[in-house]
Amino acid sequence: MTTQSRKQNAPGQEPEARAGAAAPETTTQGDYTPALVEGQEKFYKSMEFLPAEMREKLTREYHELLRERLSGKDADAKGANNGEGDSVAEYLAYSSAMPELPRVARLADSEIKQGRKAGKFVDDYMVFAMKDAPMSPPLFHQTYALAILSTAIARRVYVSAGTSAIYPNLYILLTAPSTLYTKTTGYKSAMKVLEMAGLSHLLLPDGVTPQSLITELSNRPQENFKDWAQDDKDEWQKERLFAGQRAWWIDEAARLLSQFQQKHLAELLPIVLRLYECEQKIKVSTQIRGRETVRNAYLTICGPTTPAALRPHLKTPDYWGSGLFARFLMVTPDTAPVRVFYPDAFPVPPELAKHVNKLAFERLEAPKENALGPTPPPPAVEAKVTPEVKTHWDKYHEAMFDIISKKNVPERLHPSYGRMHEKAIKIAMLLAASDWVRTAKGNPLVIHPAHWFRAQEMIEGYRASLHRIIEDASLPVETEEDELVSKIISRLQTSTRNSRREIAIDFHMQTGIKRERLNMVLEQLIADSILVEKEIRGERGPATRRLYVNVTRKS
Repeated sequence: MTTQSRKQNAPGQEPEARAGAAAPETTTQGDYTPALVEGQEKFYKSMEFLPAEMREKLTREYHELLRERLSGKDADAKGANNGEGDSVAEYLAYSSAMPELPRVARLADSEIKQGRKAGKFVDDYMVFAMKDAPMSPPLFHQTYALAILSTAIARRVYVSAGTSAIYPNLYILLTAPSTLYTKTTGYKSAMKVLEMAGLSHLLLPDGVTPQSLITELSNRPQENFKDWAQDDKDEWQKERLFAGQRAWWIDEAARLLSQFQQKHLAELLPIVLRLYECEQKIKVSTQIRGRETVRNAYLTICGPTTPAALRPHLKTPDYWGSGLFARFLMVTPDTAPVRVFYPDAFPVPPELAKHVNKLAFERLEAPKENALGPTPPPPAVEAKVTPEVKTHWDKYHEAMFDIISKKNVPERLHPSYGRMHEKAIKIAMLLAASDWVRTAKGNPLVIHPAHWFRAQEMIEGYRASLHRIIEDASLPVETEEDELVSKIISRLQTSTRNSRREIAIDFHMQTGIKRERLNMVLEQLIADSILVEKEIRGERGPATRRLYVNVTRKS
């Protein structure tokens, strides 16, 4: 079905007849519901009445079916649509214009099927999270499961690559519109499992500055440590063994991107870039704190945001040129929003937290306190890569190189594509480490082909997600901030209080995330030539930068 015909078949209008399709029932605009959305809602509700083992099996099969439909594959071997209409894309705008994966790296259907048997923890977590936060996208729940594993490992698993080591830390940005996808609810589901598993000591506090971040990671007590409450001191004692191996879970991830642009936080971006590489030693020297050293760095970053908050940052060249966005998994929904009411009360499944706890505290060894010197690195386990996995890994790298060399993606995406194979082996490592926990103690940690197959399928989903974000970045900011934009333009046309500070005061957006939101909208309006900012000098005093509607802009 073309875009034009979809527009013609609006709710309440009779769709075009299709050969072999049953005549649709007449509907009115008031009771029109797309079949996919209705089916998803009914599916999630019906799952609540099934035994746990049946829920897991059906949820997994449902995800496979949904992924096949979204990818354009026909789930029916006969190819018939059974009168259900065109593909899922009829109702969804979640496909992307990413280039096709070169043939050299494509997996056979049997390999994909084999891969979906790996990483059982991810499926177990998704069954829980889709009940606890049923309106959050399944892709988000999958991603949070990976972030939980990345946090728990804390630099204690690696893959050898020449003279270097690759560790499975992930940087993750999840973005979806507010309300429809209940991002915060899904985020809180992951936090419940982390806390229940006893991993709170691996989490960084909110709102750290570049200086306090380095202090947190360097195993050095802060100057006011003696004034801390005893509970906080005890928590710090637990944290110091993993001082440099931490996770930064942020409930509004765009705030971090805004901090990178603030002059007094200029040191933060290069530090975050280096922490991703898990360097053995990062030295930082400041006039106030002197020299501080982060040893055996390992940082996981994970947090949700909205397209409106993220969109201006996607238009910041430095974030692409510096390799910041190349380090991130950029995650957007690949399914339509569904409405599901609050579930009945139920506990967090203890087996989820037990699995993560066993990985973090039993299978992986904790570092030992050293009273005579710096804390030694966490004892790390090498994940062995089988020859078959090495071959598939190499082919996937070849495929990404082929796409870049043929310039099939914009140049700013070349660094992202250049790291796809690295992210894929990180995910394979996480899946293998999770499955390793279920084996008898003493077994080696091996990345088997099934782990790679599922990791490649996941990273291909994230590659598509990256392109959806790029397409979203081309949308005008007015699509989600139209009310604020209208207020700003109206104010500038009718008032002389037109500095950023005056607007912030009058709109009650002086501080915090509100001020960041206002600044982002103003910057985007300036970039789109809707507003201009000029430096105006009065008869006395310093010059003031003031905003004006650009009357010369062509409509």
